[in-house]
Amino acid sequence: MDNQIRGMGRAIVNNQSPMEPGKRSRLWSRDIIMKVLKGGKWNEMVDGIQLSFSSNENSCLQTDGFKKMPKLRLLQVDGATLKGSFQCLPSGLSWLGWRGCPLDEIPAKFYHEELVMLDLSHGQFKQAWNSWLGNKQWMSYQIFPFLRDSFMMFLSFVILRPTFVEIRYIPSSSMYPTLSVGDRIISEMVTYYFKSPAVGDIVLFSAPNILQEIGYRKEDAFIKRIVAKAGDLVEVQHGLLYLNRIACDEDFITEPPIYELDATYVPPHHVFVLGDNRNNSFDSHYWGPLPIGNIIGRYVMHFRPSDIDPGR
Repeated sequence: MDNQIRGMGRAIVNNQSPMEPGKRSRLWSRDIIMKVLKGGKWNEMVDGIQLSFSSNENSCLQTDGFKKMPKLRLLQVDGATLKGSFQCLPSGLSWLGWRGCPLDEIPAKFYHEELVMLDLSHGQFKQAWNSWLGNKQWMSYQIFPFLRDSFMMFLSFVILRPTFVEIRYIPSSSMYPTLSVGDRIISEMVTYYFKSPAVGDIVLFSAPNILQEIGYRKEDAFIKRIVAKAGDLVEVQHGLLYLNRIACDEDFITEPPIYELDATYVPPHHVFVLGDNRNNSFDSHYWGPLPIGNIIGRYVMHFRPSDIDPGR
């Protein structure tokens, strides 16, 4: 049964682009992955790669091959040797699985701000621990330990998943085209313990008081994009969003907004949130700035139920 489900999911992904693998959202065939990495083309649709090598295989991968995958969020390269600059890994990478990592220590430029899960279990580390724990950049990853064995990995998943990682269902089109109805999203609740929400972050939040006053429950959850932070001046005029009097280039929205919003100051401890489907979103342009205390978590990635590979 698992093989049937996996086969159906892979067939759906293959049908996204039968002739050009680089235009598929997920890649798992070693031959196809190697061909895409060496092809030199921009592969703007790929957001997940699953690859695994045994100890006796030639597993060298050049990091510059990933540089042309700007939407890559999930990367699994178990047993691989990565050659080149780690700055070539996409800045939006959220999930990196590198079991059997052959490095003795982590290079100084390895840090990625968007990374929320790092699995370096069964590695060869000799000098990494003290330097990581003393590096402020790595503090947000200490909650997800660099797991050393299968038991600890299982235990950490059971304990940490309900506390720091959450999977939710998208019921509306307010964030289209970024998110579609029926998508499942993974959000994490760690980042904002270490830094403030930033413009561009997609966040989940509970209904603020102003929405509870018109009938929403406190536990009702919404998902929107932060477009302004505390101290900013935000407005919408002539189909454009202005942040501090400067027009924003927003290539991720469905269409320009048809409404107008007078200049609004975002007060301390608040953010201003809008849906990417600007004309079909119940957001801050209706009910005002969102208190930061209502934020539940930060969006990491999304998937469709048919994308899940139970055989992993």
